[in-house]
Amino acid sequence: MALKPTGLLTVKKLAINAERKEAVRLAECMRRAEEKKAKLGELEGYLKEYTGALLTRGEQGLSVLELQGRHAFMAQINAVIIQQQSVVAAAQHQVDECRQRWFQAKRKADGISDLILRKEQDLNQLEDKRTQQLIDELSAQRWSRNKPME
Repeated sequence: MALKPTGLLTVKKLAINAERKEAVRLAECMRRAEEKKAKLGELEGYLKEYTGALLTRGEQGLSVLELQGRHAFMAQINAVIIQQQSVVAAAQHQVDECRQRWFQAKRKADGISDLILRKEQDLNQLEDKRTQQLIDELSAQRWSRNKPME
């Protein structure tokens, strides 16, 4: 018969719930970070496409004014890309923090589970010892009752 340290079971349930909440937060942080990376990829793709179009258009000939305008626009796109790179870096930092919080919550829940297991084993060993003592006592009593009188 396995004995359970019931007070710790409540603590375990709370720790598991906390770990699950942190896992959900981590998943959400990762999703947002991926969205930001995708936006950065779109911006970089747009810049590459625009640069290609500019080269093609340049082969046909551009006025100085038109060339200056297109270069200014490309500079703006580059500025937005640099800004988005910062946003992506911040999102990745947030993912790292969320991952660390989840890992700590998981480690805590695992530690509590391990503690409960050790306590259950200790209680079971104690119960086994008591049972063996009772069996030994009963055997000794039976032996002394059945012992021939001298």
